[in-house]
Amino acid sequence: MSNTYSSETITEERKAIGNYPEGHGEWILVVDDDAAIREITCSILDTHGYRAITACNGADAIAIYKENRDKISAILMDMIMPIMDGIESIQVLIKDYPAVKIIAVSGLIKKDRLLEVINHVQAFLPKPYTAGRLLDILHEVLCTEENMPAFTPHFSDSTNISCMTLPSSGTPLFSR
Repeated sequence: MSNTYSSETITEERKAIGNYPEGHGEWILVVDDDAAIREITCSILDTHGYRAITACNGADAIAIYKENRDKISAILMDMIMPIMDGIESIQVLIKDYPAVKIIAVSGLIKKDRLLEVINHVQAFLPKPYTAGRLLDILHEVLCTEENMPAFTPHFSDSTNISCMTLPSSGTPLFSR
């Protein structure tokens, strides 16, 4: 079985990536307990004009955000981590910083758990993700107005959460 996050995959994507939006030095906080995912995500972001900083759990993410909140433009937050998971971290962050822009990231999350924070995040990025998908969603989130309300997805009990669309943008942020 091939590893979605292999350097071969990233190299191939970089060859074809020319049409994706570039950053302009925005700071992005990448929060994931998997060091390989942090490294590859940071490499993608750095290559495309963003400045990536990392945290390996939610507690570290909150401390780093508090220290750098004036610099950080968005947070990529894994949902399942030890010490403090993404859901608890998001709840703390939005309580103290309601304008924070968060992209929830997960490969495995139960719908009821995601629903706890879905109204407080700007997008959901399912794992595994491609560089292009990451850059498109990040660009869309950064281009939204600061106080734009989070979207409200409509789920049935049988909905398989992997992607949806922001109501005003037409850009896929979740798909079924």
